[in-house]
Amino acid sequence: MTKDIAPVHVIGAGMAGSEAAWQLASAGCPVVLHEMRPL
Repeated sequence: MTKDIAPVHVIGAGMAGSEAAWQLASAGCPVVLHEMRPL
């Protein structure tokens, strides 16, 4: 049986948001990073 993990949505791609997204992705969690400006 496979376990589906819902993606974690991180709002803001500043220093804190980017680090949070990086750490979550490194731990194997799917991440969606939202930023209001184009990256």
